[in-house]
Amino acid sequence: MDYLKALDLLHDRLAPASYVEIGCREGRSLGLARCPAVAIDPEFEIRVGLSSPTRLFCQTSDEFFATRNLRELLGGPVDLA
Repeated sequence: MDYLKALDLLHDRLAPASYVEIGCREGRSLGLARCPAVAIDPEFEIRVGLSSPTRLFCQTSDEFFATRNLRELLGGPVDLA
């Protein structure tokens, strides 16, 4: 099973309330999210539709975590990353 099918299955079975992805580039795996999501990547090239509410942060993960509070952005803990 490839990783996109596995991730889709995780979203289906776990039904997370929030999702975080670091290093999204084209957004193929990010596009599988069915819940509010936060995506962090310094060079996005999103090539798929994003159906859930998604906040994109165009910066390195170090920059993101030095200046932002993920729990506040999501309104609670991360359910799936």
